[in-house]
Amino acid sequence: KTIAIQLRGLGYEIQEDYPSAIVAYREALELWHAISPESNDVSIALNFLAAAERVSKDYDATERDYREALRICKKNNNHEIMAGITGNLAELALEREQWVKAEVLASESIVLAEKVGRHELIAGDCYHIARSLIKQNRTAEALPLALRAVEIFTRLRSIHLPKAQKTLAEIEQAN
Repeated sequence: KTIAIQLRGLGYEIQEDYPSAIVAYREALELWHAISPESNDVSIALNFLAAAERVSKDYDATERDYREALRICKKNNNHEIMAGITGNLAELALEREQWVKAEVLASESIVLAEKVGRHELIAGDCYHIARSLIKQNRTAEALPLALRAVEIFTRLRSIHLPKAQKTLAEIEQAN
């Protein structure tokens, strides 16, 4: 039942009905929490909820839920989920124009992503670090990270490739 409710939330997100997605994700979270309050399923449910909250620009709720999810997966020693959530926190910091915080979080995330071999996360972290470095006027440092993000996203045929290419072009133009 809980998985079906989460899927309903995803359906609402596809329709860009974020308030309904948030309601569905909260319902799924309550059910997962009732089954096992500090399980990986709870951290994943919190991650879904936080992502919908982020799109709705409720950044305080987003950060709260990502942080709780991160606490749980650290307790469970789940490096893969920790990498994804830490990267999500880096992306949130970018949206909030917290450049140094984004750099630090993405740097933490990339270590975890490399440890578990998640190339999509590695590329995303490289992209996030590059974006934060650009905003700090450190384009020379951003260049190798942007190149790595483009290389990985190209190999993976990722939908994120265009934004990484745009960032790389921005860096090349600045240098």
